Amino acid sequence: MDLPTGEKASYNFFRVLRSIWKSRGTSRTELASAHGLDKTTVSQIVGELVERGVVRVADVDTTNARPGRRSEILTVDESWGTVAGIEIRPDGVNASAVDLGGAVLATHHHRQIVERSNLHEAVFSSLEGLLADDRVSNRPLIGVGVGATGVVARHERTIVRSLPLNIADPYDFGRQIARHLPVPVILDNDANCCAWGELVYDADRAPNNFLFVLLEFRTGPARSMYGGDIGLGLGFVIDGSVYYGETGSAGEFRSLFWHPGYTNQFAVPDVEAVDVLNRPDVLPRLVDEIAKHVALLVNTLNLGRVYVGGDVGSIQELLIATIETAIAGNWPYDDRVECGVELATHAQDIVAVGAAAMVLEHIFQEPVMPMGLRERNVLWQQIVANRAVTPVCGGFAGPTAGSA
Repeated sequence: MDLPTGEKASYNFFRVLRSIWKSRGTSRTELASAHGLDKTTVSQIVGELVERGVVRVADVDTTNARPGRRSEILTVDESWGTVAGIEIRPDGVNASAVDLGGAVLATHHHRQIVERSNLHEAVFSSLEGLLADDRVSNRPLIGVGVGATGVVARHERTIVRSLPLNIADPYDFGRQIARHLPVPVILDNDANCCAWGELVYDADRAPNNFLFVLLEFRTGPARSMYGGDIGLGLGFVIDGSVYYGETGSAGEFRSLFWHPGYTNQFAVPDVEAVDVLNRPDVLPRLVDEIAKHVALLVNTLNLGRVYVGGDVGSIQELLIATIETAIAGNWPYDDRVECGVELATHAQDIVAVGAAAMVLEHIFQEPVMPMGLRERNVLWQQIVANRAVTPVCGGFAGPTAGSA
């Protein structure tokens, strides 16, 4: 794809492309009206996108009864590329592939102990397995998103600290892993990836301010080694954007009732946290403890919704009902708190799918001139160049022995 030259032409190009991606079906007339452009400019941009295969004509608008040429409905060609999302947990790596429309093509779960020493091996092994899947292998890979538990410096692509992954000092994910991939790679905290997922997948419904509650129950022989058997992370969206805080650690959680010496984040003794899902004497206490913290945050920050996801399949009804009750009980006034609590769009695999959605949002982001425009051009040049030399997924080399 030959990207347009000149700031104005490039800016309009990316704005039109984003609108087509977001709309899931729009016309040249609607694009021209939305962006204040003449139809000739829009037609030139659309023509280039269609010629290069990024955009396709999905249908013809038959609702207009007037004679003459019918409006073509434009959409991004979902098969033009695929994005991989990876979740790094202490008990394994989950990997999902999505098309450009966000549809999940395949998901692979790899159970193993993951920590600093074998992080790059675990990531590349899971990614290679995903890209070898027949449902994915015939599509060009254009980006990778990674969600990791712990404190993450997103822009530096560094895992600053992570108790569950046994990372006590910064792990340079960019140098150790991302540089071995020819496509754009974005690293973020796992709960933030979940928040990104709802911003993309529930875009028509998601309020401007919401909380994502990521709850995971770790498995395997070393589940209590780092960070305990239970993991909870929070993802905040404030004014329509993922909130990172002053140093990027927003969402890291430890219960107000936690006791020194406990491995997990809660007031649940480690011996009781083992196999907590099968402990009817312990599980309600854990859920109630989570709900009280969520209620405080919802009412203090006036949030519009709570999404829950992760390993919540067997307790989702209990968790949602307890959070709803806690929110109502924590509110000091007579009126009802208008905050819905619901299961995430892709609850079980939301970190991996959300990481992929985060990359999609980044790829189709509207640029902010002038610095953001240069970033857009560099990003798309990288995508197009790699797509030309690597026509299908899997055409990359992971780190060789000793290179990491």
